[in-house]
Amino acid sequence: MSNIRPNHRSSFTTDYSPRAIPRGLSAVTRVGVLSVFFLVLAWFALPEAGAIDSEAMDDPVLQTRYVAISKELRCLVCQNQSIQDSNAELAKDLRRQVRGMLNDGRSDDEIYRYMTERYGDYVRYRPPWRLNTMLLQLGPVFIALLGVGMLWATVRRHRSQGGISDTELTETDGMHSDPSGRKGEDG
Repeated sequence: MSNIRPNHRSSFTTDYSPRAIPRGLSAVTRVGVLSVFFLVLAWFALPEAGAIDSEAMDDPVLQTRYVAISKELRCLVCQNQSIQDSNAELAKDLRRQVRGMLNDGRSDDEIYRYMTERYGDYVRYRPPWRLNTMLLQLGPVFIALLGVGMLWATVRRHRSQGGISDTELTETDGMHSDPSGRKGEDG
């Protein structure tokens, strides 16, 4: 006779019913899942909050110029946000300066020139074409062209050193695609 009971469960059987989860673990799991959910939600909600610029300009034309300039200038603290989107104190100061210069009647170019002289070309998202910024702007294009040139030279050298010719490649493809399973003419 066997000592195995008919209702005996194997240790490898997984029971997903609520009674199989220990009571303490269930509460901890729920709290953990909810905590992670709210942390992720808060993480994604933070960038959407953005900077709150409570001082709107009276003139709608100046307000439009102010927003355009603020989006073009980079926050030097955040480095990946414009001063329009940043809540950093430096961004607030820069917004105040831009607003003051616009109220004083300065042009956009004068404001950009002032900010660039004071903080360098890095303050602009699209720095002007200069000799010192040319490497940054043309560097990726140069590297891509260099890679294409190296690939072309390698392929050309391989073909000139007796690599597989087009006819040999066609014959090789024919040997592998023969439905009878024969290899070549010797078969």
